[in-house]
Amino acid sequence: MTCVLAAALTLAAAVAQPALTQPRVYESGASGTLDATLNVNVGRIATSKFAFNARTYNGGMPGPTLRVKPGDSFRVTLTNSLGPGAVNATSLHLHGLHVDPLSEAHVDGSPRKVAPGESLAFEYTLRADHPAGTHWYHPHLYESAATQHADG
Repeated sequence: MTCVLAAALTLAAAVAQPALTQPRVYESGASGTLDATLNVNVGRIATSKFAFNARTYNGGMPGPTLRVKPGDSFRVTLTNSLGPGAVNATSLHLHGLHVDPLSEAHVDGSPRKVAPGESLAFEYTLRADHPAGTHWYHPHLYESAATQHADG
């Protein structure tokens, strides 16, 4: 049993991954507002062992951290720099934030489409009693969500 454990630890050390890099952080200031731009594009992701092309936000994977507090307002301008094509339209979908699904950032409860070459500002205000948490964002167009998720 000791030999198997030693072999497993040796193998794990041989394929150890580089340290986790932290994404850039955009944070609301004393004014209680955050204004950020997310540029969707294909970027080159490289580790010590692999390199590949993937869809990125601002050239990174994961994209930037957007840090807001209860009561804050935030505006995210989504710029679609992907090339032409039906699967290159994108959107911005938020998980866990209690925001109005019928706001101008949505059409009939679904995130608005941002075509290649276009930009769209998504604006939200969090309730003053919004619960703290770790939330996330991603594209969520029904006709291209699978392709966009598979591509990063």
